[in-house]
Amino acid sequence: MKKAAIWTLMLVACMPVIFPKGIFANDTDGKVILIRGIAFISSLLIALIFLFVPRDRTELSERLSKLWKNPIFISLSLGIGFLLISTITAFDRYVAFFGEPIRGEGFITLFSLYMIYVFTSMLFRKREWNIFFLIASITAVILFIVEIVQVAGGASRPDSWLGNPIFLAGYSLFSVLAGLLAARWGKEKGSASLKVFGFITAACAFIGIFLTQSRGVLLGIAVAVIVSSIVASFVGGKMKVGKIKLRTLGLSIFSFLALFLIIFFSTRHAAVWKKVPGLNRIAETTTLDSSIGSRLEYSKLSLRAFSSDMTAKKTLFGSGWDNYLFVWNKYYDQKIYALDSANADRAHNKLFDMLIMTGVLGLLAYLSAWFFFMKKVRTIFSTSIFVGFALLMWGIAYFVNLLSAFDTIATFSVFYAVCSYVTTYSYE
Repeated sequence: MKKAAIWTLMLVACMPVIFPKGIFANDTDGKVILIRGIAFISSLLIALIFLFVPRDRTELSERLSKLWKNPIFISLSLGIGFLLISTITAFDRYVAFFGEPIRGEGFITLFSLYMIYVFTSMLFRKREWNIFFLIASITAVILFIVEIVQVAGGASRPDSWLGNPIFLAGYSLFSVLAGLLAARWGKEKGSASLKVFGFITAACAFIGIFLTQSRGVLLGIAVAVIVSSIVASFVGGKMKVGKIKLRTLGLSIFSFLALFLIIFFSTRHAAVWKKVPGLNRIAETTTLDSSIGSRLEYSKLSLRAFSSDMTAKKTLFGSGWDNYLFVWNKYYDQKIYALDSANADRAHNKLFDMLIMTGVLGLLAYLSAWFFFMKKVRTIFSTSIFVGFALLMWGIAYFVNLLSAFDTIATFSVFYAVCSYVTTYSYE
């Protein structure tokens, strides 16, 4: 039963290719059904383990006792608790619990993701995580192949099987991380083929991000590289990457990126940049850009909605998950129509989403999870510089991207997976 539970949880790593785009009416329907199914089946299997398998029960109990003390677990648990209260007090409790049709999230799906986080933290050890990231790497390659086919078919901004190029770019950040960790496993095993496959996966996912032309993710990558190179420069000391000192490598990367950015922004109207996917869209960005303008207006609307309804219930617990559209309609400003005529069910800023839908307490729990995530990553540097920097760069790039985007079921699932990996890393 333990193995059955582990392999059930492994399905999270290949979710985008199990229910690809077009199977259901909405791109997220199949993924939501899968996540809820994984949570239900794994819950049942773990319950059976506790009832009928004493040896495994003892092991899981020991892992659970460690988990209770983990600050990431505590933060995520508080967050799901506050989400439950916001669901009970929501403007539309049905939507807050089951989710609205387009996203299909709601409390039930987010609780399923939380349970998957708990179960992987209890069941996965180093070997299971290595297999998980290998499966995720295979998934990433399949998504990249579909993306290339779409580009060959004339798509200017491919979305593969995730329904939107922004969602694909956000998921591809995880794909880069998965490839790097798979390559590390290959190095540990002495498997050249696995090592090469991991690096190829990371490279394909990185190229795929540029093909989506998602400016938020590209900005996140730039910030991640800058911060990571500064960290390497200041804390590198005598540590080495191969034969190169970490401090020297950090300074070199920072200098190169700084020089590149100076050249790029001073010559951004040159014809050469228009031929580079991703950079072409950044080069054409102006203050009059409707995409940027609309996101600024969404943020203003969110702040206006929060400050206009300062009741204790709304301030502390928000309006309920998937209830943002009701807030949008109530505080809509006609100026937004000139920038974006569509209705918005998200603020296109993760922090404002959390503030409006889960209140101040939900937002603080979310930010504390990130704080303790980064604190745990710092401790990983003492055992593996490679893993430490891979996680640091993923975390920064992903967080920065969410300042102009929002999570979907696909990115939610990998966020909880990486949190679980960092949670259990110190156990090994």
